[in-house]
Amino acid sequence: MRFVIIGIQLFTSFLLFQCLISEYRKEDFQLPLKYFVNKNGYPLEEYSMVTDDGYILTTHRVPHGKNSTKANPRPILINHGMGGGSENFFALGPKESLAYLLADIGYDVWMMNARGSFYSRKHVTLDPDKDVDFWKFSFHEIGTLDTAANIDFILNKTGKEDVFYIGHSQGSTAYFVLTAMRPEYNKRIKMHVSFGPPVFIHLNPNDIQHFLSLNEGGIKRIFEIMNHYEMTSPKVQSWVKRYCVMPLFAKACGVFMSFVAGGTPNGTFREEMLPWFLRTSPVGTSLYGVGHYLQEDRSGLFRQFDFGPKENLKRYNATLPPEYNLNYSTAPAYLIYSENDWFASKRSVDYLTKKLPNVVDKYKIPKKVFNHLDYLTAPDVRQLVYEPTIQFLKEYFNIT
Repeated sequence: MRFVIIGIQLFTSFLLFQCLISEYRKEDFQLPLKYFVNKNGYPLEEYSMVTDDGYILTTHRVPHGKNSTKANPRPILINHGMGGGSENFFALGPKESLAYLLADIGYDVWMMNARGSFYSRKHVTLDPDKDVDFWKFSFHEIGTLDTAANIDFILNKTGKEDVFYIGHSQGSTAYFVLTAMRPEYNKRIKMHVSFGPPVFIHLNPNDIQHFLSLNEGGIKRIFEIMNHYEMTSPKVQSWVKRYCVMPLFAKACGVFMSFVAGGTPNGTFREEMLPWFLRTSPVGTSLYGVGHYLQEDRSGLFRQFDFGPKENLKRYNATLPPEYNLNYSTAPAYLIYSENDWFASKRSVDYLTKKLPNVVDKYKIPKKVFNHLDYLTAPDVRQLVYEPTIQFLKEYFNIT
């Protein structure tokens, strides 16, 4: 009976997903990000960089606050979750959004866009619409290459020795991969703040996740037969934009977004926010990225991508992929989690804490229905997450 219910949920999710990736036909939401940020009274800069493997990334920057041009601001890099992007951190407007709040108190705010996302769907030689190799990446490459490239670019541009780092969801996973695989980057990170870190996800109470992990190989084979590795292709998005624009679906789409991206259907996502999120999300999701998480769930380990015994031997000189050594992740970490987050449960975060050598503090969000997506969308996220984070950094580093 349980699997029947799961099957119904998956089928319903598939149907509603078609609605979710549509866009509302409102002219304002077709304007560039710079228009909205400038309209709110803030500066916005845009930079491009090329990773070691040829991906062309776009990063957005708010160098100072609305009424401040404070000299020598503190650089902070924010990394988004799967299917998201830099725009996530502007979604709540100038009084509630993380990017604006940090800029107003003296941070030089940088927001990266990982490979494949709306602003980073480019490569020096590969075409994302034609070359399947473009999509053969997971949070491993986003950590070791994309995040590293952003940190290096910021330090070179600002002349600073280190950056503050905030990662939401996959943005946190990428951080742990980077510091475990390239430990020299620990010295370049002043503090890592983790919003809902999905690392030991096998400990989460997520039946859908566990069911999919058992069938990860079959799902991958279907995409291989189709010779397609992008989860939300432009063709699918175009079809949905044509047929799924009716306000009738707004509430259902909001519930679905809360369910798929938040882990539970009882979060606090507001349907009036759909137009903003559908500007750029959900795009850039690779089959390899989803598959890597499902492998973590099935194995119960935080380890590199499993290509199968033969390919693993070539890449790792072993039939199984090596684990990420979190003992190397020595930069100070501040972990934030919630009881209702099925992607980063209390149990999984407690286990992660035991594995890390330098967790300076943890914070449990005091709201039972707060889920994984609510870090971006909850009406009270400023009071529940952003302000406690800012206060913690202020007190820990004695920032005036």
